[in-house]
Amino acid sequence: MLYKSLLDKQKGLVAQAKATRTNLLSIAKEVKEWNKRADRAKQAGAAELSNQADQHLNKLMEKGRLLWQKLDLIGKEFLTIEKELLNHSQKSTHNSSAFQDVWTKLETEHELDQLRQKIRFKS
Repeated sequence: MLYKSLLDKQKGLVAQAKATRTNLLSIAKEVKEWNKRADRAKQAGAAELSNQADQHLNKLMEKGRLLWQKLDLIGKEFLTIEKELLNHSQKSTHNSSAFQDVWTKLETEHELDQLRQKIRFKS
């Protein structure tokens, strides 16, 4: 149950990362467009328009920085879950191996008991 929960959480993080990357690409496109607008306003000598474009650019850049931070956190959380899944998988393998050892021992003891009974019966 824990394993499935971790997988579901990881899938959710992948979806978040994809959405965040899409937003980053959109912001990058907007930044490019607003840079052109700011340059045109500066070249035209429209100081107020240029300042407004620069302010908008600063807001976009801040939004982009926040999204990069979010993407970084998503990546770190993804790696943490990846480690948990690996640990869970290793424990499962170890438990499976331990179970196999116990089962083999049980079968061996059962066979020995049958042999003992045959020996007693023949004696």
